[in-house]
Amino acid sequence: MASVVVRGSKRRGIATVEVALILPVLITLTFALMEYGWFFINAQRTTNAARQGARLAAMPDTTVAEVASFVDALMSEVGGGYTVEIQPGSIEDIPPGDPVTVTITVPYQDNLELFGFLPVPANISAAVTMAKEGP
Repeated sequence: MASVVVRGSKRRGIATVEVALILPVLITLTFALMEYGWFFINAQRTTNAARQGARLAAMPDTTVAEVASFVDALMSEVGGGYTVEIQPGSIEDIPPGDPVTVTITVPYQDNLELFGFLPVPANISAAVTMAKEGP
């Protein structure tokens, strides 16, 4: 068998073709990782805010307004457009041991419009339920 020896400008041409084939894949992978990283950070922030809100809602003598204000302060990093639902609607009157649920839903927009083909959910949602504590 004869071996082919590539020299000089032919070798540079091969390297250019290799880069032209691999670079789009690497750039797409980099931006996809950034997109999913951003998604998971926001999902974790939303889950943490729901958990902290449910913990506050489970405490005795806490009002719905206090819980909503607390969750708003925690969600300031995520941005606006989210909804907070506290069940039951009047946590002040429920007896100890009954469940209290805080649900937060955040619409998630693709930050990288160029890569709109990445599968991401339309909303980030977190719900946490805790038992109401007694006096």
